[in-house]
Amino acid sequence: MLLLLLLPLPSPLRRCSGSEPQRPRGTGRLVVVGGGLSAAQLAAFACRLGWRSVTLVSRSELTVRPFDVGGGWVASLLSPELGAEEAAFFAAPPEERLWQLREARPGGSLTPEARRRLAEMELRGAGRVLERAEVRRASWRPKAAEWEVCVCAAADSQGGGGEGGGGQG
Repeated sequence: MLLLLLLPLPSPLRRCSGSEPQRPRGTGRLVVVGGGLSAAQLAAFACRLGWRSVTLVSRSELTVRPFDVGGGWVASLLSPELGAEEAAFFAAPPEERLWQLREARPGGSLTPEARRRLAEMELRGAGRVLERAEVRRASWRPKAAEWEVCVCAAADSQGGGGEGGGGQG
């Protein structure tokens, strides 16, 4: 599926006579690229700010875990003794520790709460999640003051539909 989105540039933060900066209120469409917790939180927050349509684009399937690492790494939170993974980590030389850290955290993940918020966003029709998708092209259109973003998604990705974007919406 090929999806074309046209996105107006959001307004910058503005100051009102001596008050705190005002956050921009979205009115059009927004694309968030990423599959981790930060991307999910940004997509949900954009919906709360009033963006009409938010699309989260993730190269892989979203992974839901209570922690970003395996349970063995957080076992000591429940016990005063080190778990096997932690003991091996502290016994290893520094260069091997880096490898262990990279293996322990295989990539972005969402908490169950963040995944629930994305599902609610989709149910309300405020946005969608495209998994196994990638941004093929993004270009700025100065006359329209908007981004043109071309996304290629797997045919069975969530959010379905092959419609193209249009206007500043």
